Amino acid sequence: MDAEGRDDYDAQVARARGAQRGAAQRVAAALALLSTIVVGEAPAAAQLARDSSVVTRDAWPSCAGDGLPPPVRTHPGRRVPYVTQLSVLAEGWGVAWTGPHVRMSDLDAADGSGLYLSAGRLGACGRVDTGQGDFTWNVVYEPYAFEEAAQPDSRPWGRFLAGEVGFAPWRWLTLSVGLRKVAFSYGHDEPLQLRALPVRPYVSQSIAPDRRLGLTLDDDFGVAHVVVGVYQGARDLAINTDGGMLIAARLVAEPLGPVGNAVTTAFDPAYWRARPPRFAVNASVLYQYVNGSSTYALGGDGALHWGPLGLVAEYIFSSGTTVEAPVLRLPRLKQARQGAYLEAAWMLWRPWLEVAARYDWLDEPHQPGQRFHAVTAGVTFYAFRQLLRVQSLYTHKIHYGVAASRPAIEDDVFMFAASFALEKAF
Repeated sequence: MDAEGRDDYDAQVARARGAQRGAAQRVAAALALLSTIVVGEAPAAAQLARDSSVVTRDAWPSCAGDGLPPPVRTHPGRRVPYVTQLSVLAEGWGVAWTGPHVRMSDLDAADGSGLYLSAGRLGACGRVDTGQGDFTWNVVYEPYAFEEAAQPDSRPWGRFLAGEVGFAPWRWLTLSVGLRKVAFSYGHDEPLQLRALPVRPYVSQSIAPDRRLGLTLDDDFGVAHVVVGVYQGARDLAINTDGGMLIAARLVAEPLGPVGNAVTTAFDPAYWRARPPRFAVNASVLYQYVNGSSTYALGGDGALHWGPLGLVAEYIFSSGTTVEAPVLRLPRLKQARQGAYLEAAWMLWRPWLEVAARYDWLDEPHQPGQRFHAVTAGVTFYAFRQLLRVQSLYTHKIHYGVAASRPAIEDDVFMFAASFALEKAF
């Protein structure tokens, strides 16, 4: 073979090897993308939940949202890695107009027009790496909460939303004991400072348990997150036979990326906003045993985040568990009820302006004021790097199952809300 032939041969070999390398690189990239979508979201979800500054995006967020503490950090000059986070939250409502039959005991936002302090909250939580595992702690105190003040058994000094310590022998497992917000419903677990609409879904208010004292096992595998807890049954934290026992379990499955427990996409990192749709399929079960009587509740929900769009749908049924929302008198009624909602939020002008809407259905046969369809629409304006949030909403209800001899129930609401939320980790 002459020199020219050898050059042509070498060039052909080089082109063939280059093509092979290119094909191998493309195959490797495709496999990497597939593994990221199908398998690799477990560490990605965990990274978003615990290894980033976006602590409120976890399925059960930091102390500002009554859930998991923030991640461990290595502080220079310290022998033990730790992190402590402080949070402050305040929210006020201006109820501009209401129908004459509005009342909180029928799950309405307020008891008439006026100015209200919705909530004042102080929180502190932390995590310490002991070498054998992580020690966690979480304390959240509300000097005043409008929803709590409407309860007939409320305390004048406010309430503790969380008072819990835990130990995580592995990254994916945390065992906690103390007072916490029970993981059960997407609409109820959504942190106050992340709500696209300031008023929670009606079925969540009625059925989803609030805070309870007990033992919680938290398994976070990234793609799948399971929380199981055994708690005392009474919302007033009375540990006795009348209070009974409550067992709750919640499964959150996020196969295509982290969604979190908020409808809004305002706090989604830019990396995930540019990705394909991420969705979650979740399920919950609750068992309550009080004075020899057993009742249960079941729930299922699905959520989706895609660019500026956030979407969630949820259904909950109760065979007769304790009513969680404000009631007129004690003891609380226990009756079968069910409901569902569909909520959507659209980031119209990031990061300033968001619009949201929700459809609610609630069926509580023994309460005429709590059998209705409702449509709610609202606008949220963010300011000062999203520390300040100003919202407005209007709710229109359509009641059914009311006797023809009774006057029509008029309980529409038009209101404004303003909140300030600050978190500082160090």
